[in-house]
Amino acid sequence: MQYPTNLKIGIVVVAIILSVGLYSLPKVLVSNATESLKTDAAEMQSQHESMLSPADQASLLQLKQAWQQASEAATQSALADSLYTFFRARSLFDSAAVYKAWQADQQPDEAHLMAAADAYLEASEFAIDAQKANQLALKARKYYEAVLAKTPSNLTAKTKLGTTYLTDSNPMQGIALIREVLQAAPTDELALFTLGMLSIRSGQYANAVSRFEELLANHPQNEEAKYYLAQSYHNVGQTAQAKDLLQALEKGAQDTLIRAAARRYLDELN
Repeated sequence: MQYPTNLKIGIVVVAIILSVGLYSLPKVLVSNATESLKTDAAEMQSQHESMLSPADQASLLQLKQAWQQASEAATQSALADSLYTFFRARSLFDSAAVYKAWQADQQPDEAHLMAAADAYLEASEFAIDAQKANQLALKARKYYEAVLAKTPSNLTAKTKLGTTYLTDSNPMQGIALIREVLQAAPTDELALFTLGMLSIRSGQYANAVSRFEELLANHPQNEEAKYYLAQSYHNVGQTAQAKDLLQALEKGAQDTLIRAAARRYLDELN
């Protein structure tokens, strides 16, 4: 399993910290849900249009009309991809997620359900308003649950499902789910990373060191884990180890964002 080799995972987990899918419902409810999604998309797009340039507004209108009028399923799905890409490129993640959700409701296989869940999780991570973030996380949860109803062995979906509970009234339920992943797969990269980031957030840096060291023993190329292990080392007083890791990242990290972050951190430590 591969994860992005940049700081996105860390940003995502930090942001996360700060029911069955529609495929199982009667067809008439699925149809009504699709119409509701179109209404939601229209409402959000209306709110976002004031942020768009005239050229973008014209492009959006053309895409919306083509999507709504498309008669073939494949064409409509391709246009939904275009709308998703359009909104995501402009950091309008909530509007983008609507189109992945529409695809998942039309074709509720594991890949489409996972894509919808990931899109809503991303939207929740970048939502400024806490209430909106929770609402989007709930939508992500629904699709992750749908994935797991089809494929209980999907540990990535289970870990991400756990993260959707971390900002509601029962965060321990989320942590329990992530720990279940580690019981099934003790070296799971995403689960170890998520618990490491939770340890940092709660100030339990010794636990964070343990999680990231374990992760790197099994996934030595994970540059994000090296960066956050350095941060954890510094916070438990192991500054020399922190500097060694940061210097190695500054010189050899494949990701330019991590190299820059390591350089800034070193400047703070020196």
